[in-house]
Amino acid sequence: MNQLVFSKHKAKLLAKDFTGRQEEMVLNTFYLIEEVKLSQFQKRVKELKEKYSRQGLIIEMTGPWPPYHFT
Repeated sequence: MNQLVFSKHKAKLLAKDFTGRQEEMVLNTFYLIEEVKLSQFQKRVKELKEKYSRQGLIIEMTGPWPPYHFT
């Protein structure tokens, strides 16, 4: 996935009352991706989502978010 990502950052874990979910958040990251590579990135996220859902992990992708998150 690294060849698809221009920049990546870890964010703080959000509480259940903020996310509205019953599950605990275990990882919160955000990525700056070139627009031309977005579909490849989305495909890879889908693959990971399917792979890890068997182990009980839920992977969500949101965005796009404004680039100022990376400054």
